[in-house]
Amino acid sequence: MENVSIKEGSLLDIGANLGYFCHVFEENGYDCYAVENDPFTVRLMQKLARAENRKFKIISGSVFDSPEIRNTHFNVVLALNIFHHFIKTREGFENLVDLLKNLEMDELFFEAHSPDEQQMVNAYRNYTPEEFVEFILENSSLKKSYLISKGENGRSLYRLS
Repeated sequence: MENVSIKEGSLLDIGANLGYFCHVFEENGYDCYAVENDPFTVRLMQKLARAENRKFKIISGSVFDSPEIRNTHFNVVLALNIFHHFIKTREGFENLVDLLKNLEMDELFFEAHSPDEQQMVNAYRNYTPEEFVEFILENSSLKKSYLISKGENGRSLYRLS
């Protein structure tokens, strides 16, 4: 939370898994949206949210297919360890470009993959972390980036605004 400059508003977590960040940010007053594509994980997230009496919106399916996401302004967007999955194919890459061009956001937290990872061997695009940040800035309304940390695993975390 210390790197988030916007202290209240709406948050979108792309690839939310079990919704950890939505739990934390909702506790701090945000209206949260969790997007998860895996149906089994969505069911677990729904059960956890219900058990914790959370109100965040859970969107099951692809981030690319949700009109609600396209029609909502988000103060904070989390793309932690997810965007590299979209650049493995041409279709995913084009969908990501379209999403970035149309996503209304103030701040994006982006965790880049390491281009040396085996999963990226035959990817349609395989950016270095710095190239990926530039790609996002060129295709979104965001204008600047700040490196928050660089992990030992080669993955870097950035705030873009």
